[in-house]
Amino acid sequence: MIRLDKLTQKNQEALQKSFELADQLSHGAVDTEHLTYALLKQDGGLVNALLDKFGVSPVTVIKELDRRLGQKPEVQGGSQPGLTPTLNNVLKDAFGLA
Repeated sequence: MIRLDKLTQKNQEALQKSFELADQLSHGAVDTEHLTYALLKQDGGLVNALLDKFGVSPVTVIKELDRRLGQKPEVQGGSQPGLTPTLNNVLKDAFGLA
């Protein structure tokens, strides 16, 4: 079980934004692309600074994420999206390292 109270405020906000993004796009689940997109759009977040440090353009990454998110299937029915197994594993691994 993922304990959201163990996340920083910024990470909680990013996770919430990733759920909102998946819902807006009518995606049935929140995946790594949703969370990465939310982290990149965050004001004062570390992800953009890290990408810049390694010479990677955040704008380029966002464009690629837009493309990938646009390819995900839409679902109808209005239920709250859940986590994909991939994102669930990423979060579990992150908690294990923290």
